[in-house]
Amino acid sequence: MNNSKHHIYLDYSATTPLDDEVSEVIRMHLRDTFGNASSIHSFGRTAKALLEENREIIARSIGAETSEVFFTSGGTESDNHALIGNVVVVKHARIHRLGQRGGDGGDIRGRSEC
Repeated sequence: MNNSKHHIYLDYSATTPLDDEVSEVIRMHLRDTFGNASSIHSFGRTAKALLEENREIIARSIGAETSEVFFTSGGTESDNHALIGNVVVVKHARIHRLGQRGGDGGDIRGRSEC
């Protein structure tokens, strides 16, 4: 390994360095705004409000609807959401194409056509 004091980190798909400002905001909320956002107690309602406020900010920044923004616990859950979402889109497109060809748009399981 190189003993240089300057390292280059290339594994950004695993994790990324955390900006000091982001770190401080996270620390503040871990300290002051903790609570299960799915709970009905005051801690949960406060956490839910913060979560929804940030969902709106993120949606606006990427030109999405708030209903299109999901928070997950990590990469595997995110990958699963993306894969399942694509399966739903492909299945819908296949059913739509079958309908355009005069098919009944019914069950397409087991068919190899696209």
